[in-house]
Amino acid sequence: MRIDPTAPLTELQLCGVCILYSHTHRITGLAGFLSAISHHAMCAGLPDLPRGRTFDRVKSGLLNFYGNDNFSRPARAFTLHDLRAIRPHIDLNTFADARDWCAALFAFFGLLRIKEYTCSGLVQKQVALHSWGINLAIPFSKTSLIPTTVAIIRRDDTLCPVAAYRAYAKHLPARLRRPTVPFFLHDTSSTTPLTDSTFLRHIRRWVRDHLHQDPDDFSGHSFRRGGTTALQIAGVPESTIANHGRWKSLAYRAYFDIQHNLHLRLAATAQLSLFDNPPSEPSL
Repeated sequence: MRIDPTAPLTELQLCGVCILYSHTHRITGLAGFLSAISHHAMCAGLPDLPRGRTFDRVKSGLLNFYGNDNFSRPARAFTLHDLRAIRPHIDLNTFADARDWCAALFAFFGLLRIKEYTCSGLVQKQVALHSWGINLAIPFSKTSLIPTTVAIIRRDDTLCPVAAYRAYAKHLPARLRRPTVPFFLHDTSSTTPLTDSTFLRHIRRWVRDHLHQDPDDFSGHSFRRGGTTALQIAGVPESTIANHGRWKSLAYRAYFDIQHNLHLRLAATAQLSLFDNPPSEPSL
C-alpha cells in the first residue's frame, strides 16, 4: 500500500491494511495481525493505532463478510489406527524415517506441541530412557515457562516409543550425543535441528502415500489432538488428560476430534438407545 512504516498510520490507512489482510488471510488472524502492527508502532516510538468509529465499523464489516467461510478449521487428529497403518512403510534402518517415527510417537503419546520437540525444543539431556519408558524434560511450553516432565510408557506393540527411541538413537554418532545437542537432528553431518516445517512436510507425505487422505487436513497439532482423543476414548479422566498435556484451562476439550472419530460419534448417540421405549406416563 506504499505506506511509510516509519510514520504514524491514519485511521483510513489502518482500515485499508485490515481490508487487504483479510482478503489474503483467514479472518481469525486479524486480531493477531493488529497486535503485531501495534507492537511495531510502540517499538518505533509511534502513537497507538487510531482505532476510532470508522475502524470499528470496517472491522465489524470484515468479520461479517468473511465470517461464514473464512475461518480456521482444526487439524485432523491422527488415530492409533493411522499410526499402525503407517508403520509398515517406515524403514527404521534409515536415519530420516527412524527420526520422524520417533518424533511422531513422542508427540502422540506425550501430547507434545510441535515446537516442544523440533527447532531445538528438545536436547539430548532432556530425554531419559528408563525400564518403564521415556522421560521428557520439556524446558518450557506455551502454558509454562518452567521445566515440566512428561512420562511416556513403553508398549508391547509396533507403536512402542522405547523401540522407536532405540531405532533412532543407533543412527546418532557419539559426537552428536552431547547433552546440549538437539535431540531430533536434520541430519548426522551437523548439529542443525529438525525444523517443524521439514517434519510436517514428511508427515504429510505419509498421509498422502500411506493413508490416502488429504495431507492439508493434517498439521503439527495432529499428533497432540490424536493423543488427546485416544486418551478420552480409553476412559482416562479429563483431569489426567489436562495434566499430561500441560493445559491450565479447559482448552484441552477442543482437542477431542469428535468430527472425524467414529468411536466418539457412536458414543455420542449410543445413549439414545436407552430412550427407545420410554415408560408411559402414569394416568391421573
